Amino acid sequence: YHVYNRLLDENTVLGNITYIKKFKQISRYYRSSKATLRYSAFLKLSTIFKQQYLSRIKDKAVFRVSVLAYAIMPTHYHFLLRQNQEKDISAFISQIQNSFTRFYNIKNGRSGPIFLHRFKSKPVVTEEQCKHVARYINLNPYSSGFVKQPQLLLNDNRTSLYEYTKSIEYLCETNYLLELFSKNTERLQQFILDQADYQKTLETCKYSEKRSR
Repeated sequence: YHVYNRLLDENTVLGNITYIKKFKQISRYYRSSKATLRYSAFLKLSTIFKQQYLSRIKDKAVFRVSVLAYAIMPTHYHFLLRQNQEKDISAFISQIQNSFTRFYNIKNGRSGPIFLHRFKSKPVVTEEQCKHVARYINLNPYSSGFVKQPQLLLNDNRTSLYEYTKSIEYLCETNYLLELFSKNTERLQQFILDQADYQKTLETCKYSEKRSR
C-alpha cells in the first residue's frame, strides 16, 4: 500500500532534522507486533532490558508491516508498506502518529493533534506498480522543490533511497524492491533518478492546477 498523511495547518514540523530522526526512530520501533511498550516507556528501560527488548522487536518474522520505501517531507510523509497481517497498517500508522504527537507536544508545551485524523492509502497490486510508487516516493523531495538537484537525494536520509544507495537497512527492508532490479542497486538508482525532471514537471503542473481553481 502507498500510505500517506499530512500535518495540520501546513505545519512544517517534519522539516526539522531532529524531528525527522525521531519520526524514523518511532516508525522503526512500531513496525514490530512485539512493540507492546510505549516508545517513551521503552526509552526509560535500563540498558540491559532495552537490549533484550530490542532483540525481540528486530525479528522480521514479527513485523506487522514491512517498509519498502518512505519519504519524510516538511508537511507530510509517504510510505510504501507491505501489510503482513490484517489491519496492521492501521495499527502501525496510529501508533507512530500518536507517539510522535506526544513527543512533539511534550517538547513544545502544547496539546492536541498535529496530523490529519485519517491517513490515506492506495493498494499496490503489481510489481510494476510497486517500482513506480517507490520511485514517486523517493523523488518527492526533489519534485516538491525541497531538494534542488536529484543527485542530492543519494545523501539525503529523509528518503529510503539513502538506505538503498548506502546498502543499509535502518527503517526499510530492501530485499523485495532490489529483487525487482536483479539485486542491482545501480539499476534501481538509475530507474529513480532518470525520471526526476519528468516527475517534477508533473508535480508543478498539478500544483498550478490547484492554485487556479
